[in-house]
Amino acid sequence: MRAIIAAMILFLSLFSSISHAKLFTIDTTGISDENILNAFAILEDRINGSFSAPDINIDEYLEGFANTCPMATKGSGADYASDLSLFGVSVNMIGAAVEMENGSFMDLVGGDFEGEFRGAGINMFIFTVGMNLRLLPFEKLGPLNLNRAKLYLQAGKSNKLTGDDMDFSAQLFSVMFQYKLIDPASVAAGLFKWGGIDFTTGISSQTQNAMLNLKTPSDPITSGGAVVNMTSEIEAGIKVETTSIPFELSTYGRLFYILRPFVGVGGDLNFGSAKGIAGGSYTVNVTEPVVSSVTASVDLLGQEKNVDTFNMRWFAGVQLNIFILKIYAIVQESMSRDIMAAQVGFGAVW
Repeated sequence: MRAIIAAMILFLSLFSSISHAKLFTIDTTGISDENILNAFAILEDRINGSFSAPDINIDEYLEGFANTCPMATKGSGADYASDLSLFGVSVNMIGAAVEMENGSFMDLVGGDFEGEFRGAGINMFIFTVGMNLRLLPFEKLGPLNLNRAKLYLQAGKSNKLTGDDMDFSAQLFSVMFQYKLIDPASVAAGLFKWGGIDFTTGISSQTQNAMLNLKTPSDPITSGGAVVNMTSEIEAGIKVETTSIPFELSTYGRLFYILRPFVGVGGDLNFGSAKGIAGGSYTVNVTEPVVSSVTASVDLLGQEKNVDTFNMRWFAGVQLNIFILKIYAIVQESMSRDIMAAQVGFGAVW
């Protein structure tokens, strides 16, 4: 978790890869004192220097964040390993996705990652409610037998996950439909069971916003007899808005009534983008030789990168069932990009 948030902070601190001569500028109109002008120049250089990252490709990072945002939610919107005969509820405690090169997900979790981050997505505390459509007062809907169908509704919102230096929020809403294509089969009086094959589709909408507070120099800037300072923090951020339509095939096995491993493959139609957001006006104070103030501004032009329209992925997981209770973990990997994702949650099924 901390490593993924660190990756996001890394990205936000690298907005300077946008090729501008000066991102932070001070309006010196009407100022003629050379010492004050020189102090302003020093302050500009220090703040602009904190943005500098010439080796980072901003388009690559925006694209990475656009594609990891929907992957961070995959696997939480439906149940792949339960015999849902009536209804069920679950809470996805955390979902995370990272795009990285020359590294593995386990290296990242263990803190030994030495590759290159290209994007990250996080979702926490997502609530899902599912029901077997056989509860409806009719058995068929067109060619569909509702005894073989399940419907899931999912919603979640996370706020300020990272403390004072960074404000992060994520939202998700999805509707998923699951249909049993091939019936289950069991042996040894049900001790071992194959769950058949399920087809799952639907639509999900997710947003992810992160604002990083970049601190200005803590000590006043001096030049000759001039002293200037700036106490405001500068905000830079990223906003991701995507919509995803998945098409999945999955199956599971039941071992000794408790353990349920499952696997699947999916393809996603994705729409949306990641956009850089930063800017605003700030006050710079001159305390010597005379008390006054001037206006400074930050202009990080809002660059934007679209999510890949189509993504192929595989997923696998395990679910532990204890009577009606379930605890699950699932991993996902994109076949189209270097994205890994994981979900962990629990719930109850009737």
